[in-house]
Amino acid sequence: MSSSSDTTCSECRVEMEQIEKTTFTGREIREYQCPKCKRTLILDCGEALWKILSDANKDSGAED
Repeated sequence: MSSSSDTTCSECRVEMEQIEKTTFTGREIREYQCPKCKRTLILDCGEALWKILSDANKDSGAED
């Protein structure tokens, strides 16, 4: 997960706002934007929870 220092704008030094979160690729990708200068930042927060659970079900032999 990201900490607030990860989402502070490098130019303005203000906290960026999360504007997007996607997990369809199996990764949790979050996009942030600075409310002041509109700079964007994309963070890969690791494997998506649904993917971890799906893989665990496959490993245990459980059916969907």
